[in-house]
Amino acid sequence: REAIADAGRALAREPGRLSARVNRSVAYLYLGQAEAKFGGDFEAALRSAIADAEAALAARPGFLPALGNRASAWLSLAMALQAHRRDAGEAFAHAERDLVAATEAGNAFAWLNLGRLRQQLGRIDEAIEAFEKGAQRVPQHRAWAEEQIRALRAEKEKK
Repeated sequence: REAIADAGRALAREPGRLSARVNRSVAYLYLGQAEAKFGGDFEAALRSAIADAEAALAARPGFLPALGNRASAWLSLAMALQAHRRDAGEAFAHAERDLVAATEAGNAFAWLNLGRLRQQLGRIDEAIEAFEKGAQRVPQHRAWAEEQIRALRAEKEKK
């Protein structure tokens, strides 16, 4: 919450400051993830993360840090809504749109999140493909991505 307040003060002084807008988006994203996990108002925090990322993208279209933050916020919102047995279709659609755009713009981590999204939606072959691309592009997460791939292949064999 302190990071959100700090970024808000920076934006009050300099409304066009993209770094403050993106930093506040990240802070809202983390707050929303924590609220979803521990029972708070995750939706308001994640929608604030999305709004700040959208404001940064309006000021600088295609700005990859803002696009990545918006994609992560949509994905977090979708997964939290789904966990709370609420309709997450719109959030998943927005997340996928942003993650595909982020991968096309060269964001290697977006491949891993795209794999998570497609796994969550039961699109196993597409999830495996995304995790494989993520494993190639993000070596520090290769073991995790390969673990996901193994689990998905095992799940696919059961069907």
